Amino acid sequence: MKEEKITKKKRWAGIYWGVGTAIFAIALLLFCQFYFVDNLSATDTFLEGTYVNGIDISGMTQSQAENIISYSLLSSRSDIKLNLIYKDKTWTFSGSDFEVKNEVGPALTEVMKVGHSGNFIQRYRDKNKIKKDGLTVNVSYKTVLGGLDEKLDAIASEIETLGEDPKVIFNPDANPMFSLTEGKSSIIVDRAKLLNLIDDGLQNLKTLDIEIPVIEIPVEIDSNKILSSIAKRASFSTSYATSSAERKNNVAKALESFNGKIFLPGEEVSFNNTTGPRTEENGYKQANIILNGAYVKGTGGGVCQASTTLYNALVLAGVDVLQVNHHSIPASYVPLSFDAMVSEGY
Repeated sequence: MKEEKITKKKRWAGIYWGVGTAIFAIALLLFCQFYFVDNLSATDTFLEGTYVNGIDISGMTQSQAENIISYSLLSSRSDIKLNLIYKDKTWTFSGSDFEVKNEVGPALTEVMKVGHSGNFIQRYRDKNKIKKDGLTVNVSYKTVLGGLDEKLDAIASEIETLGEDPKVIFNPDANPMFSLTEGKSSIIVDRAKLLNLIDDGLQNLKTLDIEIPVIEIPVEIDSNKILSSIAKRASFSTSYATSSAERKNNVAKALESFNGKIFLPGEEVSFNNTTGPRTEENGYKQANIILNGAYVKGTGGGVCQASTTLYNALVLAGVDVLQVNHHSIPASYVPLSFDAMVSEGY
């Protein structure tokens, strides 16, 4: 019984060994077939079923294909007419407007890699796929149109704009006094899309009308937050109820020059320069002024009350006042040392 069991085991072991050896031999045979057939096939020619710009380059070397594709692109170059349109402006180019160049080679190098790169199994699959479905590639006209990028850059410089943030508008006579202008979006030419439109179009037509695609980048600013951050810093008032009509005119006239003004941080402002010459031609009238410690008639009398009122408001608001002078005699509309005298030429 023991000998019979041992004999059966040896018989089955022999069968397993034989089957395993046969499977290995078949796998080795298939491997050698794929490997040697793959390596014996040409590696410097394009695979069967390869088309570039509609031209069959199957079995050609890269040099042969480059000559044919370049000739096809360059010969049709003279027929090209591009009309690039943005809003109401059109830029027109013909083939002769471009420099002649030939950069087809690098594109064909990439095509040649298909079926010729990777391990032998990958190459085998690629070859079968191309043989069954074909390989169609379009080489860009950019490869023969020298200066295309530069022309598109020049067009973009006319179209593209930087966005603008909303600006504060101060109108003291309106309600509300502060409002914002609308911000402007940035406009950028979508060059990648434009090149694709040119390439795709030239594969079928030689006269193209193309709307230049742009990317609009909106301004992202919270207008409500800006307006809510505006607050009154200080106020100050003086009375000129008992003044003459001429003096009231002069006070109002001087303050009109400041009404609604916006001054930026760090900007230096002169009262005299802002109001301008105090002459009758500028709307100022005769009223009392102080001269040598006495009241006399002079054009623009009362303007010092305007400058004094403004000065005190600025001090309360924490604005730096770089220069200020007092009157030679006390002013009646503010406490001592709170006045700010102005005089042209002094």
